[in-house]
Amino acid sequence: AARRSTDATRIAAAATHLSREALEQIVGTDDPSAVWELQGDEAGPQLVAARMLSSQAPLTVIQKVLTWIRSVPPGATSALDGLADAAASEQPTGKPHVQGKRVASWFRTIPGVADQDGQVDPQRVLAGLGVTIAEQDLGSHRVDAVACWGAGHGPAVLLNIVGTHAQARAGRRSTLAHELGHLLLDRRRALPVAEVMGGAAPPEAEQRANAFAAELLLPAEEAGRAFAKGRDPATAVRDLTKRFGSSKQIIAWQAIRSGWQLSSSTRAYLRNLLPDEEDRQRFDSAYNPP
Repeated sequence: AARRSTDATRIAAAATHLSREALEQIVGTDDPSAVWELQGDEAGPQLVAARMLSSQAPLTVIQKVLTWIRSVPPGATSALDGLADAAASEQPTGKPHVQGKRVASWFRTIPGVADQDGQVDPQRVLAGLGVTIAEQDLGSHRVDAVACWGAGHGPAVLLNIVGTHAQARAGRRSTLAHELGHLLLDRRRALPVAEVMGGAAPPEAEQRANAFAAELLLPAEEAGRAFAKGRDPATAVRDLTKRFGSSKQIIAWQAIRSGWQLSSSTRAYLRNLLPDEEDRQRFDSAYNPP
C-alpha cells in the first residue's frame, strides 16, 4: 500500500507539475491512490482537472474540485453521444471559432433546443441530456466551472457561484453553454475526461467552446440585424438581453462579428460594453463588414 501511494504521488507530480509538498497538502490524510484514481497509463479526470488548475487556483480550490469529482457517479450518455456524433458531421474544418459557430447554428435547429422566441436555456438542455449540474463556492473567482465525464464520473458540471462570470445569471448561462460545447465537441479528442473554465485548457478547445456558446445564446445574424437598422444601440441591447438572455459582452461580440454594416456611433457604444482595453482592441480588429 505504501509503495502504491508513493507511485501515485510520483505520477501525480509529473502530470500536474505540482510539488510533492503541494500534493501532500491536497491529499491530506487520504490515500493518494484513491484520490487520483489512476487508470493505468491514462490520466483520469482528477489529474486532468488538477493540471488545468495548478497554475490558476489555490490548493484549497483543487481539493474542493477533486472531492466533487470523486462524488460524481457515472451516468448514461447515449443521448449525448448521439448528438456528439451528429455534431462531428456538422463541424467544418478551419479555425476553432468557425467550427464552434457552425455547430451551434446546427444545434439551435434541433426541435426543443430554442423556445419560440429563440432563447436557449442551456441548463435545461444539459439536464435533458443527463448532465448533472451542481453549485459550490470554490473560494476563488478565477474558476467559473469544472466539468467531468468518462467511464468513471459524469457527465457533470460544477458551477462556482463566486466565479467571475458564473456568479451572474447571464454569465451562468454562458458558462453552461460553454460546457455544453465541450461535451458535444471535445470529449473524444481535445478533452477526453475533464475541463476547467478558468483553468489552463487547450486554447483551441476554449476558442471553439466560446464561439459555440455565443452563437447558441445569440445568433450573430440576429445581433447584427438589431443594430444595423439605425436603432438606438441602448434600446437594441436592452431588447436583445430580454429576448435572448445574453450578456452585454456577448451582444457586443456577436454584433461586431455578424458581418452587418454598423455605424461608428453604434460600434463605439458596443465597444464600451467590454470590460478591458485588451478586449476593446480585439473588438476593433474583429469588425469586417462586406
